[in-house]
This record gives sequence, C-alpha cells and structure tokens, in this order.
Amino acid sequence: MLYILAMSLAKVDPGRVLAYIAQMQAMGSELSEVEAKDGRRGLPRKIYESLSALANRRGGGFIVFGLEDGTFRPVDDLDVARVQSDLASFIDQRMSYPIRCEFQPIDIGGMRILAVAVPECPAQHKPLYDTNRGIIGGSYLRVGNSNHRLSDAEVRVMLRASDHDATDTTTVDDAPIASLSTDLVDEYRATLGKRKPDSELLRLGNDDLLVSIRALARGPSGLRPTVAGLLFFATEPQRWLPGAFVSLIQFPGTQVAPVNSQDPIFTDNIRIDGPIPAQIEKVRLAIFTRIRKRALLEGFTRREIPEYPDWAYREACQCGGASRLRHIGFAYPGSRLFRPPRGAEPRWTLRHGIGSEHRV
Repeated sequence: MLYILAMSLAKVDPGRVLAYIAQMQAMGSELSEVEAKDGRRGLPRKIYESLSALANRRGGGFIVFGLEDGTFRPVDDLDVARVQSDLASFIDQRMSYPIRCEFQPIDIGGMRILAVAVPECPAQHKPLYDTNRGIIGGSYLRVGNSNHRLSDAEVRVMLRASDHDATDTTTVDDAPIASLSTDLVDEYRATLGKRKPDSELLRLGNDDLLVSIRALARGPSGLRPTVAGLLFFATEPQRWLPGAFVSLIQFPGTQVAPVNSQDPIFTDNIRIDGPIPAQIEKVRLAIFTRIRKRALLEGFTRREIPEYPDWAYREACQCGGASRLRHIGFAYPGSRLFRPPRGAEPRWTLRHGIGSEHRV
C-alpha cells in the first residue's frame, strides 16, 4: 500500500524534553503530551496504545525511553539503536498509517535516553490504530496522563469528523452530460417531490438541479458529470467507472477456501452492473433466489417464507456502501457470502437531495 506523506515530521527540542522530564519528576506522573518508558527490555508490549493515543491527540506528543518507572530518572544501558529500529518497524508493520516519528538521543549526566516525537495523524487517516486489534479495539486517545481506548461510538464520531474525501465530486471529463439519463433524473424528481414537496430543487431545470446535488460540476473541459452523478444517473456508469460493479459469489461451504481440492471454489459468481439504486435491487433479488425458503399453506394458498427477511440483506447492501468499506461480508447459514468487488473503495455522496444526503 502506498501512502503519500504530506505531513511534516514532528521535531524534538532537547531543552523542551528536559523540561518535561523535570516536570514529571516533580509531579510524580506522566503528562498529557508525554509518556515515559523504561525501554531496557525493548519495546513495551502495549506500545501500540501510546502510538495510537498520541497520534490521535491534537498536536501529537512525545515518548521518552530510558526513564525509570515512577521516578522518571534516567536508567543505565538503554540500547537506543535497538529501540529506535524496533519502534520504526513496529509502526510500519502494525499501525494503520505510517506516521513518521523523529528520534533524538539525549545525554543526561552520562546516561543516554531516546526522545521520540509522535506527530499528529493526518485527519483523513484518523483514528490511528493497531491493525492486529482493528479499528474498534485498537484505537486510543490520550486523556490526561493515561490512554483511553475509544469506544465504537467514539471511533465513528472521529471517522465522521475526518471525512473530507472529495472523490464523489470529482468530474469524469471524458463522460458527456448526455450520459446522465433524463429518465433517472425524472425518477429522482418524483421521489424528491413525494418526500419533500416544498424543496427548492424541484423548481430548477435538470442541469441546475444536477449541479445543486453535485451530480454535475465544472472541470477542465467545462460542465461534466461527477463520479456520484454517473453512479446515480448513468444507465451504464461502468463505461467510465469500470470498477463500480458488484460481484455476488456463492460458496459451497462456510469457508471461502474449499475444504479439499475436489470441491469447487464457488458455485455461482455473477457480476451486477448499472447505477447504484439498480445494483441494490438486483443484489436483493439475486440473494432472495439463493436463500432457503419454507412453504406455509394457508387454506388454498401457498406462501414462501425466506430464512432471512428481505430488509436484512437489503440493509446489508446499502450499509456496505454507506460505510465506505473496502468490502463487506454478508454470511449466513447455507454457505453463501455477499461481497462487493475487492479494490472498489466507494466514497460517493449525493448531497442535498432526498433527505439530508444519500451515501452509497
């Protein structure tokens, strides 16, 4: 995975670090922006908590290795090179984003400590978390002189606050305005009219309406459809966005991999194209035809009852896009799995339309 490091490295001021150490010694505790570690036995087992908590803190913070627990006095025999190497490797291998810390050895009375400046994680990559534990369970925030593990709700709040992706409003310059179907725009108008009959958008012409909801935007080639516009209003958005399809795969067992070499990898694999509202409906119908059903006789009529209600898997399809996940797994008894295509990372938003906004 390639990251563009647009952030500047945090800086270590030795005089500032020494002042922090004196303050910790006087108070007998760590500071909100500084953690102290012994480090003679290598990295602490829960170093991910410190990295996550400080990187998610406004302004970042410092980790100082080579200080005795409780007294914060320098210790002998700290292997500075080993700690620095191990910490850099740990960040690259375990943390969700490769923050670039600055390492500064400092001599105090003939003993050497290692000050590490942990920069604040870029907003679009918050929260920083331990990938072994996942975003829920591996995300922390520095609160006072301790590290607070973020709850599910707190993580979601941070994700919403850091969501400034502009992919949805990016113009697709080789797509003409005519690629947006007037029939689909009319359907949108009709639905909007039912839900918000007083909406100002209903008084606009088609082009002005599409600009207002960011389905059209001005690019280098003039007014062009945006990614969101194609996904909602083009009958064949895959002509310009080839990765915007859904794969529905049915496996013969409860595992993705076959139990033995004789078993097929999957028993069904279909591709679903079209605009997103149509994709959701096609996925719903495809799942319905593949789940088990029982028959209920009511007098002279026979009614089929599926093992799972329609709203359950429809909601899974809708929420998978709304949450902007790389993929969602929709697994249930009967050895079936719904998974949108790997590599499709949708972040599309259609704003100011039906409701406050539609995300898919």
